[in-house]
Amino acid sequence: MISTSSSDCQSRVFARRRCSAAAVGQSADASGTAATVRTVRHAHIDRAVTDNTTGGFTRLILDRRGRILGGTIVSPRAGESLAEVTLAMHHQLSTSDIAATTHAYPTYSDGVWSAAIADARARMNNPLMAKATKTLVILRRRLTGRPDRREQT
Repeated sequence: MISTSSSDCQSRVFARRRCSAAAVGQSADASGTAATVRTVRHAHIDRAVTDNTTGGFTRLILDRRGRILGGTIVSPRAGESLAEVTLAMHHQLSTSDIAATTHAYPTYSDGVWSAAIADARARMNNPLMAKATKTLVILRRRLTGRPDRREQT
């Protein structure tokens, strides 16, 4: 389900701009305990800073593998940015897929990319992933004949 609405926002940030909200898929409330929520405030999105509309946010709802289950965007161009989230849901893309895609800069859709980057980084920083990556690097060095760093010292 896709829903969009547009109204004059009451916050001081959007006092002179028209703001809209758009959502698709699961919401943060209905996602359950297994879902992860990544929210990026538009104070960190350069297009919003440039337009002085930093009061909005982009929120992605993700399953445990990083696939997008839903999203909510509040910004002057929320409906435009939501298309990427809808496409990602339809094709069962993960945040790693979105993070690996080149995005136009600066745009409001940078919020979707930033939320995807935040999730991809968080998943890469877990201890199991760090150990697996280290093991694969050592194995690759041995298979290619490159010395391990520990052997060089």
